[in-house]
Amino acid sequence: MTGASQNRQAALQNTSAHAALYRLSELAAEFGAQRIASAARSVADRVSEGRFYVACIVPVTSVPTVIRRGDRLAARVRFHNATWTNISVSDLEEYVSERKNPENAKGVDGVEIFAPSPLLESGMCLVDTPGLGSVFAGNTAATHAFIPHIDAAIVVIGADPPLSGAELQLVETVSQDVH
Repeated sequence: MTGASQNRQAALQNTSAHAALYRLSELAAEFGAQRIASAARSVADRVSEGRFYVACIVPVTSVPTVIRRGDRLAARVRFHNATWTNISVSDLEEYVSERKNPENAKGVDGVEIFAPSPLLESGMCLVDTPGLGSVFAGNTAATHAFIPHIDAAIVVIGADPPLSGAELQLVETVSQDVH
């Protein structure tokens, strides 16, 4: 099979998967399963755009931050129950850092950074999550909420102190959800 044939076949599979996921979202909404409807829509959008998430879990940020392919360096933020708003890349810290947005006081659902990187051309998106074991319960909750969206994970832990119970639990949780 040629490269062009493989690309056409992958596009057809993505279109079919997108349609099925979107229909699942509609059905879930009809039956009042909003969490499932939202998750299905999210996956449908990612499939249609050819994106998959690789998460890096470190307790420095207060909200999930996605780095994805773009034609130029740009950023956007989404607040709870709102649409995406473009922001300056230089203002990212105002929304994602625990220092400038403690315990996500600004109500940010997520941040996306667009970068013209060959590493991201395949659809891979790098995700920095708030991490676990933080003194801020909201950070741990945000990381757990993002786990179902992860396609692959890199769990960053320190060599000293030894692996904590929260970190071990994270590895177990991710291994159950990420195949």
